[in-house]
Amino acid sequence: MTVELQVKFPVDDAALSVLHHRAFSPDCPDADLVLRPWASRLERHSLTWVGAFSSGQLIGFVHAVWDGGIHAFILDTAVHPDFQRLGIGRGLVLAVTAEAFKAGCEWVHVDYEAGLAGFYENACGFRSTSAGLRSAGETSLLFSRHADAPTATTASTRGKNGLGMPCQVITRVSRALVAATNSKDRTCLSWRS
Repeated sequence: MTVELQVKFPVDDAALSVLHHRAFSPDCPDADLVLRPWASRLERHSLTWVGAFSSGQLIGFVHAVWDGGIHAFILDTAVHPDFQRLGIGRGLVLAVTAEAFKAGCEWVHVDYEAGLAGFYENACGFRSTSAGLRSAGETSLLFSRHADAPTATTASTRGKNGLGMPCQVITRVSRALVAATNSKDRTCLSWRS
């Protein structure tokens, strides 16, 4: 079997959607597949991407987004289940990392689940770091500067801040953040002491 890695290959949304579905949801039927606008997303948000091809078929993929400066972030490392454990994923990650360094990035980040630590750390040369993660689906907010700092929980009501902009009001607050406004152009925080 010959595998060819291609950087910034012309993306076929259907082929990449199928690969992504099979790599990340191997036990789900293809009927659950969602066609995603990969080509436009990659052009708009990614520094680079790499595909692995065998006999013209897309069998692996990875891309890196970046901050426009010195940091790149690896996303969506995927290898078709029929081609896993052959070194293709490692080749993809090393190639996208090399492309990021070539573009001037000094740091390449990747988040991974504990079960993939051996792959990213041993096979690809990344080191483990502490990182934070927050899901858009999480409804509680907790922040503190020190042990006796106030906390805020459950952004549950909507209102308007002092600028007349829509906001979420954080309930159960004492000397802390009262309202946060997210708009297309700015984030506005309201404080009350």
